[in-house]
Amino acid sequence: MKDGAASVKLEVPLIAENGAVVPVSVSVDSPMTPTNYVKHIYVVADKNRIPVVTRVTLAPEAGRAFMGANIRLGESGDVRAIVEQSDGTSAASSSARSKSPSAAAEAESMSDIGKVRLRIPSPIKPGDVVQVRSLVIHPMERIERDAQGKIIQKNYNYINKVTVTYLGKTVAVFDTTQSVAENPFFSFTFKATDPGQLKVEFLDTTGGRYEGTADIKFS
Repeated sequence: MKDGAASVKLEVPLIAENGAVVPVSVSVDSPMTPTNYVKHIYVVADKNRIPVVTRVTLAPEAGRAFMGANIRLGESGDVRAIVEQSDGTSAASSSARSKSPSAAAEAESMSDIGKVRLRIPSPIKPGDVVQVRSLVIHPMERIERDAQGKIIQKNYNYINKVTVTYLGKTVAVFDTTQSVAENPFFSFTFKATDPGQLKVEFLDTTGGRYEGTADIKFS
């Protein structure tokens, strides 16, 4: 695996105010053409019980190799980004150590569970690479333990897949774990080629399906 220090930019706070909600983003200096593009971005938190936080699968139509999300850190430790190119070669970022205080209780009401919000900049011109932030209200249940410290076996409810489509074609897919924060946001890009629909669909482990859409128009 190559050293990606020169091409992979990982952003994570040095000191997280709340270990339950830690923003992270990864951008890669790479072409995004049909023959040469970033295929996968992995975010790994070494000290988490589930180290792989998310795997993002990108298509050339993303226009830029970028992802963002809010994650959980069980304790202070290294966060890493691993990037896989379309030709199968891989590179890893230098680890970023984030100091995480104890996770605070996540108290936001779940009365709006499944509500999706999309934040899209404007104006948009043909050929622009547009960065979008999507958010879904969801509990993202964490693993529970009994009085003896054993894991309580049940079907935990959390978002495990996010699919982004533009003009009917998949641009990005986030495969996620319980290491993603409650009420998660996911950031991504797409290259605006024509007016049409952008859709973000969220699936959870109980069969829940939530989506947000936006009509992309040019100024």
